[in-house]
Amino acid sequence: MVNDIIRRPWRGGGGRLSVTEDVLSAMVDLRSFLWIVSMRNETVHGVFHKSTKILKELYYYFLDHQEYFLKLIEKRISV
Repeated sequence: MVNDIIRRPWRGGGGRLSVTEDVLSAMVDLRSFLWIVSMRNETVHGVFHKSTKILKELYYYFLDHQEYFLKLIEKRISV
């Protein structure tokens, strides 16, 4: 897969990152398999829901505190 991604732009991919249809199909199959396996695992499922809750809370916090969020961004940009 990595070789396909690296070599494809030089084989007529127009200079853009891309993969062959075979690799794309394999990636989709792997993603589906990993999703099914991980969602059947109770620990992973619980962590998924916990992380979803945290991200939602952060999103709404920063919506309510936009000036604080902008200050954080400015600090990161100036460093």
